[in-house]
Amino acid sequence: MRILVLDDEKAYAALVSDRVHAALQAVNMPHTIDTMTDSAAFRTDAPVYDMAFLDIEMQPLDGIEVARRLQSANPRIILFMITSFNRYLDDAMDLHVFRYLQKPLNEARLLAGLEKALEQIRQTTFDVYLTDREETVRIPTDEILYIEIDGRKTKVVTASGVHTASMSLRAWQSVLPKQYFYLVHGSFIVNVRCITRYRREELTMQNGDAIPVAYRKQVAFRKFFLTFCGK
Repeated sequence: MRILVLDDEKAYAALVSDRVHAALQAVNMPHTIDTMTDSAAFRTDAPVYDMAFLDIEMQPLDGIEVARRLQSANPRIILFMITSFNRYLDDAMDLHVFRYLQKPLNEARLLAGLEKALEQIRQTTFDVYLTDREETVRIPTDEILYIEIDGRKTKVVTASGVHTASMSLRAWQSVLPKQYFYLVHGSFIVNVRCITRYRREELTMQNGDAIPVAYRKQVAFRKFFLTFCGK
């Protein structure tokens, strides 16, 4: 996940960056935070961001204009707008801002908003850090078929290919939507939306792969799967 923090008050920008970094680190969410204090340094060829914390009142570009440019690159970006003034709120409403933060910073409100934002991201896209090629690939969670332990890494099998991630299964469990993903075996997490055949001891995924269901998890998973199917 790539995040932009842009505020012309250096201390405030640093505080927001520190709090966001600590919160994401606590849930093992791979992320990069770009902290800026001068909107003039924001380029039209800036990276595509997944989330942004923007001060509204800045020069030469205000937060509203920066937000518009960020949205043109990524319509799904989650925007937190920072302001001490209410006169900008009408313009910000048109951007479908996720949360408004006021100065001085209310850390509890920031963390609560960030938690809600992460839940929304988990329902749409998720960034996997591929240590073998040292790049970040955005993978929609609904394309993940299953995740399997692969030595000290994990193998992420999607509808379009296979990726390697540095995250453990436990870390995956903490970030994936729990209503769709289930640890059916000590080595496998499956996306129940991608199961095409279910037997007590084995699942067949959309790509034809067979996934074992551990004996101790069979009863609990059956209940989970039937509930998911509305039975």
